[in-house]
Amino acid sequence: MNTIAPFIRQATKEDVPLMFEIRVSVRENSTTRERLYALGINDEAVANSITNEGRGWIAEENGQAVGFSMADLRDGSIFALFVRPEFERRGYGGALLAAAVRWLLSRNFKQLWLAVGRDTRAHRFYLKRGWVETGVIENGDVELRWSCS
Repeated sequence: MNTIAPFIRQATKEDVPLMFEIRVSVRENSTTRERLYALGINDEAVANSITNEGRGWIAEENGQAVGFSMADLRDGSIFALFVRPEFERRGYGGALLAAAVRWLLSRNFKQLWLAVGRDTRAHRFYLKRGWVETGVIENGDVELRWSCS
């Protein structure tokens, strides 16, 4: 495993096309832009999510966007974290998660949550980092919580 110190920066509206490109590139929890649009997840919605309702972060390697995360200020959730498959296992996911957690904690949230598919690599990723299942399952996803103790 080649681990690097990732460069993480706050996402801007200009990053939205890159975020969609990264999102549809993943192997697990794969989707298409058309399916996302059908769910109301379009360029305008994502731009609003990273500027008004929350924040987003971009991981870069040599100036190339390789992953992103998004956090929601309204409910203290982390609702997106995706890394291009060819850049997995290099520390980007952990760094993007840490950026989102730090930001939500700085907004006085003491407990954070997210939803993830059970028995997936993403599920194991979060459990390994101290997230705990709550028992709540919605739309096939399990809810995980992380508390500042």
